[in-house]
Amino acid sequence: MKTTAGLIVACTILLAACGGSSDDPTPAVSDATTPPVAQPGPAPAPPVAAPPPTPRGRLIANTPAGVKTRAEINELTAGGLERILLRNVTGEADCDVELRVIEYETIGARGETTNATASVAVPRGDNPVCSGDRPLVLYAHGTDADRNYSTLTNEEVMGGVVLAAFAARGYLAVAPDYIGYGRSTLPYHPYLNVEAQAADMIDALRAARTTLVGDATIRESKLFITGYSQGGHVAMATHKVMERDFPVEFPVAGSVPMSGPYALEYTLLETLRGRAAEGSNVLLPF
Repeated sequence: MKTTAGLIVACTILLAACGGSSDDPTPAVSDATTPPVAQPGPAPAPPVAAPPPTPRGRLIANTPAGVKTRAEINELTAGGLERILLRNVTGEADCDVELRVIEYETIGARGETTNATASVAVPRGDNPVCSGDRPLVLYAHGTDADRNYSTLTNEEVMGGVVLAAFAARGYLAVAPDYIGYGRSTLPYHPYLNVEAQAADMIDALRAARTTLVGDATIRESKLFITGYSQGGHVAMATHKVMERDFPVEFPVAGSVPMSGPYALEYTLLETLRGRAAEGSNVLLPF
């Protein structure tokens, strides 16, 4: 943009300088009492307008996705690993959970405008922990090869852990699908790209906050960030970018990045040396 503007200004100056010439080779005659006649030149080029800022985090759609009752959530954690890992740690559900799917504007790895989707869980019920000032958890999910991936139906997220461990205990929860997944029109997914994945998480939170405005029963209080596997890297990246660029907008109370590939060069070299982690046949192409 700066180069284009510079060329326009340079050409304008050059044309204005040439404007005093004519087809008549006879030079203009003037004396002290007769001022020279100014020759018309081209109109100055209009200023080049800067592109409008990308409307990051603008809410495009907010779609209700049903309610999970306390009984349904307790049934989810009644046995097996769910009981060991969830029920024995968190206890039974305190709240019903209202589920929503949001679509919002964000950016890709090249800074291009795109859309993305996320799931939002809102605690409901008579228990005091289900209303008023509520902590919010921003959750980043693990690697998945399904282009149509949705946190709403995934067993790790709204089908399980985030739903039962956080939302049913009174936490607001926001879980992005990531750009390139779900209804996102971006034709690629910027896997483990710090800036792009953090921007997606941040814009999902902005859009989710828009849906909570005007809800007199819910007020966001503390902000927490967590994620698992790929989501561990994404959670750490999000915390980094929030502290660096948006410390006032997003004061982070705490983050728990879990089992993420934080040292990417080391992780890649270990894989190539034959010490591959489980699932490397999927992770390496990503």
